[in-house]
Amino acid sequence: MKRACNTQPCSPGENPNKLDVADDSWKEKQPTLTLPVQLESRYVSHRFQQYEECQIKDQDLCIRRQDLVYKLGMKQAPILPGRGVLNKLTFSFYENTKYDSLHRSFKLSEVVVKPFPLDTNCFEIKSNGDLKDELVLCGCPFEPSSKDSAVQWIQDIIKFRDNCQGTDNHAININATDHLKMNYGNETIDISGEKLKELAKDSLNQKTKDLEKEEEEKEARKISDAINQVESITTN
Repeated sequence: MKRACNTQPCSPGENPNKLDVADDSWKEKQPTLTLPVQLESRYVSHRFQQYEECQIKDQDLCIRRQDLVYKLGMKQAPILPGRGVLNKLTFSFYENTKYDSLHRSFKLSEVVVKPFPLDTNCFEIKSNGDLKDELVLCGCPFEPSSKDSAVQWIQDIIKFRDNCQGTDNHAININATDHLKMNYGNETIDISGEKLKELAKDSLNQKTKDLEKEEEEKEARKISDAINQVESITTN
């Protein structure tokens, strides 16, 4: 048996049984192929996004964690998914969809909210007079428009805080520019929205005072009954 002479002998110390391994140079010789852009929007949770005007807003919301930059040595603040829940009394942010993951809650009447100057997709929220740092919350990156989401949250928080109080039992929200016309005998009385608000406030204050007085009277009766019982025991 004969074969042609090997014109490329092995280098000294090289294994003659070694197989050639192809490199990745072939990839550079292939034509460039540009695929069409595909955008996909997904929610961070499987819980339904719900909104009922002046009742509740329960939707996905993200948080900008500046504190992790210092704790973990990150180059920029990460934006992490969570959940925002807004009602007429409070605004709460949860770190996930479970209600035991509460990150922070605010009394809505004391909330101060404004756009975040370093990112138009985010907004700042804190309690008036609170010494804690404000939360920076953002529209989530997976949403169709993070900026629109942040703007909508700001508008809804302000609306729930300023315009949604006292709307239960089919009550009508009164603005300062509204007018109420009432017929009294042969006269028509025009009452401004500002005056209506003032009357409603006085009525609410009076109800509060009446409730406080009723509670004081109950407490006084309890004390009087207790004294009578002591006197009865002492006499016997």
